[in-house]
Formats: sequence, structure tokens, C-alpha cells
Amino acid sequence: NYLGLAFGTILAGKQMKLQGHGDVVNILSTSSFTPHTDEAAYCAAKAASAMFTQIAMKELSPEVRIIPIYPGGMKTSFCSNAGIKKTRQSEMNPADVARIILSAVSLPRNITPEIRLYRNAKD
Repeated sequence: NYLGLAFGTILAGKQMKLQGHGDVVNILSTSSFTPHTDEAAYCAAKAASAMFTQIAMKELSPEVRIIPIYPGGMKTSFCSNAGIKKTRQSEMNPADVARIILSAVSLPRNITPEIRLYRNAKD
């Protein structure tokens, strides 16, 4: 979780800085700041990724805009493949999150959004 995000951001960020512009979208998680029992390693990796992203935003700007996205639970096979029992009813559709990401990168370059996504539990 952490190393892939860090190496990808560093490599892409260096190239974008050389060319004078670019956007990096880092997909993090609300688990970056919300602890969950039985998910300590995942939450810690996401917290490290969030801090790395905040530092990279400072180091690579203004040429490179890094957009952190913090989605909550997603409708994917991640948990079942990892043997984790889901208890949350408010999972988001990945297509909805993708639309939000496209909207974020479409914003003017002088705006850098930081997006935390939650779904209403009643949905």
C-alpha cells in the first residue's frame, strides 16, 4: 500500500516537474485517519501514505498538483479475497468514485482539492 504509492508518486512527480506540469491522484482511504480493529497494518500503511502525499504536495508544487482522494468502503472483492468479513453497509460504487476523480482533475490548476468520500448509510 505505501511503497507502491510512494515510488509511483516520486517517479511520476520527477518527470512531471521536469516537463513543468502534471497531476498525480493518490487514492488513499478514510482508514488513514479512522482506526479499525483487526486492520492495524492496513490503517498504518494508509496513514503513512497520507502523510507522504501531504509532503509530496509541498515538495512538487507548483508544477505538480497532487490530489489526495480518501474513499471509504468500496464495493469490490478486496475484503472477501483477504478473508475480511464486511460489517459496513455503506459501500461506494467504484464508478461513482471514478467520476469524482475525473471532476477533480478537471478543476483549474490553481485549485488542489483534497476529497474525503463517505456514503450515506441509508442508501
